[in-house]
Amino acid sequence: MKTADVWGGYVGYTGDDRLRFATWSGGVLGKVTSCVTEERVRRTPSGGQYRMRHAMVQTPDGSTWQGRCGTAMDAITIRRVTKKSDDGKAPKVLRDLLKF
Repeated sequence: MKTADVWGGYVGYTGDDRLRFATWSGGVLGKVTSCVTEERVRRTPSGGQYRMRHAMVQTPDGSTWQGRCGTAMDAITIRRVTKKSDDGKAPKVLRDLLKF
């Protein structure tokens, strides 16, 4: 996860009843700091219904990631929002790094 900007995994509980972002086999990759389910019900083309869940994840290196998925699944794709600065003190917003 140190070099990637997109990562896939699972949101779920691991032992201590806290939400974690983990691998399929249960290896914890980060802590879920926020997990919100939309009130709005969305519809699929085949007539199904689901709600969207938005999650924020904090990884051990200090990076912040966010992603979303349907409530029927625990699988989620997250994208890096911030990464640790070069001095190691505060995270930098990736959007600011891309400005010319």
